[in-house]
Amino acid sequence: MTRKTDEGLQLLSKLIRARYGSRLKGLYRIDISGQYDYEDEPDEEVVVVLADGVWNPSDESEKLSDMTYDVLLETDLFVLAEPIQDSAWADPSKAADPISVKTLKTRAKLLTEAVQA
Repeated sequence: MTRKTDEGLQLLSKLIRARYGSRLKGLYRIDISGQYDYEDEPDEEVVVVLADGVWNPSDESEKLSDMTYDVLLETDLFVLAEPIQDSAWADPSKAADPISVKTLKTRAKLLTEAVQA
């Protein structure tokens, strides 16, 4: 992992943990090699697993977008972050798009391990 990637993911992890606290159930780095074929592809992709409850995925995506923008400005790392409910992560059949969640899970690595690696 490059220094830029390590610094960016550490900063994002810190921002997400501060924002969500105990609502954060998991933070995963997704292997995106070969997944994007357009010019503005992200450098990294993460899944933010949040506790079930009453929350709007669009609102959480906007909050995460603000955090990833801060990371971009500070470290020049472009990260795409996607929120997912804990129950859908644990059992993809409960997700609005089960196939996408299953695919993400096969490419996921716990971010704390990825940042420390």
